[in-house]
Amino acid sequence: MNQRVLFFFFTIMLFTFMYSRPLISMLRGNIWWYFEPQSIDFSMNSLFLTTTFLFIGAVIAQHAFKREKQVVSSINNKNVVVLIVTLLLFIVSWMCSTLIDVEKLLFVRSHTYEDYYVSFTSKVPFFLKGFATLLPYSICFLLACKPRKKIAFPVLVLYVIGAIPTLLMGQRNGFVLRLLFALVYFIIRNGSDIRDKWLGKIEKSLIFIGTPFLLVLLGAYNYIRAGSNVESKGIISLIVDFFYKQGTQFDTLSSGYENLDNLPFLDSKFYTFGGFIDSFKHGFIAQKIFGAPGLGTGNNPVKGMLSNSYAHNLAYVYRRDAYLAGNGNGGSYLLDLNADFGYLGIVIFSFILGGLLIYLVKLFNSRGLIMSSFVLCCLLELFWTPRGGATQWLQFLIKPSFWAAVLAVVVGYLVLGRFGLFPKKWITYIESRELL
Repeated sequence: MNQRVLFFFFTIMLFTFMYSRPLISMLRGNIWWYFEPQSIDFSMNSLFLTTTFLFIGAVIAQHAFKREKQVVSSINNKNVVVLIVTLLLFIVSWMCSTLIDVEKLLFVRSHTYEDYYVSFTSKVPFFLKGFATLLPYSICFLLACKPRKKIAFPVLVLYVIGAIPTLLMGQRNGFVLRLLFALVYFIIRNGSDIRDKWLGKIEKSLIFIGTPFLLVLLGAYNYIRAGSNVESKGIISLIVDFFYKQGTQFDTLSSGYENLDNLPFLDSKFYTFGGFIDSFKHGFIAQKIFGAPGLGTGNNPVKGMLSNSYAHNLAYVYRRDAYLAGNGNGGSYLLDLNADFGYLGIVIFSFILGGLLIYLVKLFNSRGLIMSSFVLCCLLELFWTPRGGATQWLQFLIKPSFWAAVLAVVVGYLVLGRFGLFPKKWITYIESRELL
């Protein structure tokens, strides 16, 4: 299971975002083909192609890459120093990030959810904002050290708890992605670490009981956020309703294809690598050195017209007033690939991605700290791909916050390790407690 864990959860997310709405509508006897016939044909064809070639790529990769043997990581001074540095960085960045998320929650409580996307500006000092952006990478670097369960468990619990303020303000995605990240990490370590039983009876019971409870909670939250009554909704109805409402990306897929020719400046866009292109064309360096226009923050006409984001372009064209008011449609890697390469692009990308979903697990189980960190950073947004951009899960490589986190770890390692400022008793303590 641990070798196929990424493929398994990616398929679940693909079903949740794409298949669930038409399937539930069909079972209910409702009409789900309310777009132009050619748009529905595209949606069904692209889903069939991506599902098929994801599977083919995963099967070939599973046979090509043999399963890693379970290993015991050796403790050395370098690993201990990196563990301590990344743990300190995680604690500081977690506190700063949680503080800002609480600020967002308080803003939404006194305004509206849509106002947050249009007019929210944090009043937290700049240096605290900077530390907050390091949180996702600090936990990746920390967990890449492959610490024992007694260290990883509380760190992951804090990471998930830190998303509760944004969950309460109406954003479920961050909470779910963090929870999924923690679960995937446990499953991978359970299959490669012989020292700890990462998925024991307690953990399996929590998953078995917690999953339906979480689905009910998320289903009910649709009504709680809208101020509607949920008393008449049964447990099964809430779970089904959750999947139905999350399946809006099927509609986005159809409407995105239908409005392809109406997207602004279509001939000059390249959506597959849109995030990378926008960073170079409209990022900080492009603005300061070449005088390029920035894309601004939130939903705005500049981003709707000039960006290489299918999601922003589509929302700006498809329902402009709602987009400028803070709403959006989301996107999909299928729309990006079709706009740039057609069906052939969907086939090739899906085949490669299916293989990567298997290979990334093998890469993480290698002894290299850098490769393990890279895999975990990919997992931060990999499962969002059905609803996001085709290469969005790789865009951390061009984010200043990622390289700032790398720099912080390197400087911390040099200061504590190379210059002899690292207390030897810490190494002794970690060895005696078997924390690494």
